[in-house]
Amino acid sequence: MIQFTDVTKSYTEGNTALNGVSLQIEDGEFVFLVGPSGSGKSTIMKIITGELKPTSGQVHVNGYNLERIRKRDIPYMRRTLGVVFQDFRLIPNMTVYDNVAYAMRVIGAWEAEIKERVPYVMDLVGLTGKERRHPNEMSGGEQQRLAIARALVNNPSTIIADEPTGNLDPERSFEIMSLLQEINNLGTTVLLAVILFSLLRHLAIPVNPWLKFFVYIAAFAQLFPIWATFRRGVPEGMVQIADTGDGYATRMVGGSFAFSHLTFLLAMLIVVVGIVAILQAHRRTYSRRTLGFYMFFVVAGI
Repeated sequence: MIQFTDVTKSYTEGNTALNGVSLQIEDGEFVFLVGPSGSGKSTIMKIITGELKPTSGQVHVNGYNLERIRKRDIPYMRRTLGVVFQDFRLIPNMTVYDNVAYAMRVIGAWEAEIKERVPYVMDLVGLTGKERRHPNEMSGGEQQRLAIARALVNNPSTIIADEPTGNLDPERSFEIMSLLQEINNLGTTVLLAVILFSLLRHLAIPVNPWLKFFVYIAAFAQLFPIWATFRRGVPEGMVQIADTGDGYATRMVGGSFAFSHLTFLLAMLIVVVGIVAILQAHRRTYSRRTLGFYMFFVVAGI
């Protein structure tokens, strides 16, 4: 958990970057710091990582009180954080593999751990097969994925990304945002500083516990039409299959043949969507598109 209580940060030039800021980020949340350049986003990030000290106020980061933390404990606090920079900050003369492995070597990880962990993280960010490349042989989006892999490799509880899409085109930006969303779904807290509000529309929104409950109930409710059909028999307009002795023949009970089939297919589609919603209701977040899709079929079923 990250907590700011009435934090103020003033610089020697007399500029005040933060004035009485209070915030709390719970474990597992995906939180955005949105604002124009110079609004204090980077200052908040640097205070969290221990690069800056607040002028006043209290800051707690993953169990550490930064007001009272000893210098020898700062590296251990930082190991709970994975930092992703806008300018990547990769080591150009190292391969992709070594860039990621280096983050583990500097904290004294065993080589066996490195050989197990690095390929897993590379696969997670979609860079499998590119381990022997160098950063200058990769696109901007791939370099940012590499920076995310390096931030993840020591299994931090929190990822901090300071405008990670600032140097990328819109398509690559959305890819990076989606990757961070996937990482958050695995349980990692993500704190993301961004300028563009447009990026937020393509990301997932938190699922309120009551919304989860509604998705569960509504999804199960889709099963009732099928249950009612089997209980009361084939409704009017459906096709019955009869045994004529020398084979099977179909006959109409009544109504339109085409209409009955379309109705039945729609009912089955609603049931399938309901089952998918049940299977995914454990997630912390839904994309706006997915949530809207579910809600449409929930209303259609009702």
